Amino acid sequence: MVNIIEKTQRDDHQVYIVAEFEPEVWEDYKRKATKRLGERVRIPGFRPGKAPLEMVRRTVGNEAIEELAIEMLIDDKYGDVLMTAEVTPGAPGRLDSILSREPLRLAFVVPLEPVVELGDYHNIRIESQAATVSEEEIEEYIQNILLANAVAEPVERPAQDGDVVYVKYQWAILEGEETPSTFSEPEASEYLIGRKPETERPFPGFSTYLIGLAADQETSFVHEFPENWEDENLRGKKVMYRVMVQSVKKLNVPELTDEFIQSVFPDLNSVDDLRKRVRTVLEASHRAEADNELAEQMLNRIREQATFKYPPQLVDEEISRQLARWESELRNYGLNLESYLRITNKDPQTFINETVRPAAIQSLERRLLVDKLIQQENIQLSQEAYQRAVESLVGDISRLPKREQKRLGNRISIELERRLSNEMVGELIERLKAIASGQFEKSEAQASGEGTLTPESSVGETQTDTSPAPETEGATGTDKPETDAVESSSDVRKKSES
Repeated sequence: MVNIIEKTQRDDHQVYIVAEFEPEVWEDYKRKATKRLGERVRIPGFRPGKAPLEMVRRTVGNEAIEELAIEMLIDDKYGDVLMTAEVTPGAPGRLDSILSREPLRLAFVVPLEPVVELGDYHNIRIESQAATVSEEEIEEYIQNILLANAVAEPVERPAQDGDVVYVKYQWAILEGEETPSTFSEPEASEYLIGRKPETERPFPGFSTYLIGLAADQETSFVHEFPENWEDENLRGKKVMYRVMVQSVKKLNVPELTDEFIQSVFPDLNSVDDLRKRVRTVLEASHRAEADNELAEQMLNRIREQATFKYPPQLVDEEISRQLARWESELRNYGLNLESYLRITNKDPQTFINETVRPAAIQSLERRLLVDKLIQQENIQLSQEAYQRAVESLVGDISRLPKREQKRLGNRISIELERRLSNEMVGELIERLKAIASGQFEKSEAQASGEGTLTPESSVGETQTDTSPAPETEGATGTDKPETDAVESSSDVRKKSES
């Protein structure tokens, strides 16, 4: 038996519980603890576990017995404490203190389940943007296809406009006028000089510093980032770069002819056919982007009027995930978090408080908001959506080598849950579109809030990713479409749901 002496709601969405246990329960666990300790300690003249309990008690002492007894009791009775106190935890609780031993009174702090209260979001109206495609966009897309099929020829001369240059570079933030003593690990990248320099990383126009350099030559320069730069750690900072040219190649781009189109896309006959296909793909892409933008605006508007209550443990868990993401991204560029903080002159705790924690809170609240909306709108997967997720997973697995398939294990079920979650979020996006346009009326079933809750779903989660590492550019300095990208527009929809 357990008696709840006190139950107090705390301001941090946790509950403070004082539980008192019956004397016979306490004595029973002390006997169990004594017996278990008797199996661990050596007592002269007795085999392990065979010494009288009183002799064990004198050998190990009451303090050790009671410490183990409390540990064993909590393992067995913590669920009874929660049930008697009528508390549903949102995360693992903890023993706060031992208030007394005779009678045994234990104080627990238990995190509560998150609570999200939505306003009247069904009155929110947002106009959807039309999915228009310009001729310039079509030409840009076709140019990317040509570049994807170009042949790079090594040349023994300095780099010039139109060349592909392969480099490794290091960077360090300048403090004062002295040359930094510590640089990042070398990062490999490639640039097509003159091709969309505004999209280059680590900053727009980076490739202009490569003009005139031949293979095996080096250069160094300082770039000052603007105050409104996307990475707050580099805003207003001067960064020194060391660049080592690995090779220079001339890019031989094929001509856009009917013969070229037929060789790359067997189901197309002419350049005009390609232009029509590209327009279809871009229209589908723009529609998906417009849908995502509308859903993003809706979520932001709903979040502004929503209230959130959650325990601090959930924020701490999200901070851990954010830090793990940082570590993973930095490893791609030969860095770890410690070296990154040293290069950027950031104190670890300041970095967490100013950079990671705000992103973690935004990510957590976004996930809670989406979960609540899925529940509130009674979003449930159709059999068709479920089948679509299963078939896509089976197809992807079937393309893996047999050896890798055997290593998947429980990752298959995890990946299936992720894909089902994406399907659920896709359904929510469609619902939000209908609400924003005024084409959906809330029914009694949706008002009741009955539905399926998907804990790990998220929309636009990548916007809270605080990973600092710059994106490595391809030869074109922009995202190149795969050769078969124009075959179907379905990939765009998949991306919008993931």
